[in-house]
Amino acid sequence: MAIIENAFRISLYALRRYAVVHGGRGIVVRCGEETALVDLTPDMLTVKSAGKIWSVPIVTYEPKTGLVKGLMIKPCAHDVREKNCTTLYLAAGKLQCRKCAGLIHSSNSGHEKQRIEAKRCKLLQRLGLNPWETPARRPARMWRSTYLAILNELAGLAR
Repeated sequence: MAIIENAFRISLYALRRYAVVHGGRGIVVRCGEETALVDLTPDMLTVKSAGKIWSVPIVTYEPKTGLVKGLMIKPCAHDVREKNCTTLYLAAGKLQCRKCAGLIHSSNSGHEKQRIEAKRCKLLQRLGLNPWETPARRPARMWRSTYLAILNELAGLAR
C-alpha cells in the first residue's frame, strides 16, 4: 500500500479555488518531479500528464445550504453508490480514486506501536517540544483547554 500524503492529488475544490483567485483555465499541478496540466470547465475536468489525457465529467448539485457544489464522476466507478468524489489521484499511469490506487493515510500504516509513537511525537510537536522532552508548562498562545486535552491524550497513549 502506498501512502496517500505522497500521492499526486487532483482536488476539485482546490482547483476551483485556484481558478477563481488566479483566473484562467490552464492550471499546472506539481507533485515532486511530476507535472500535470489541468483544464477546468464547469462541467469537465481534463488532466494531461506524461503524454496521456484523462477527461472526467463534473456533476453539480445543490445541498440544503444553497451553495452549488461539484463532484467528479470516478473513471473507475467500482461501486454505484460511490461513483462521485472530490479528489482523484494520478497513480500507476491512471487517474484513480483512493481505493483503486491502493492509497492509505500514513496514520494507518505500520504496526500499532509505530502508530502510537508517531501520534505521541505529533502531539509533542504541537506543544513545541522534541519527542524526548516532557512538557514543563503550557506554551504561549495556547488555550488551557487545548493544552489539557493534549496532555490527557498523551497520558492515554502512555498506558
